Amino acid sequence: FANQIAAIPGISLCHKNIETNLVFFDIAHDRINAADLSRRLLSSGIRIGVEGSRTMRAVTHIDVDRAAVEKAAAIIAEAVG
Repeated sequence: FANQIAAIPGISLCHKNIETNLVFFDIAHDRINAADLSRRLLSSGIRIGVEGSRTMRAVTHIDVDRAAVEKAAAIIAEAVG
């Protein structure tokens, strides 16, 4: 997930080496902030926490498979694109 969202223009990882199921990332777009993106994602069934005005925290669980992670990354890309 971290690698996929790191490739999205306007998204940057807060930590380069992700070793857990927690991924913190920043949004660098003027037209969307973390709260707005969180609401958009929730309407698609994706819950990602808001840590600050531009920072978000994604958490994956054992029941989240690769297809779900790829779908979430694609929806994030569409939402910030």
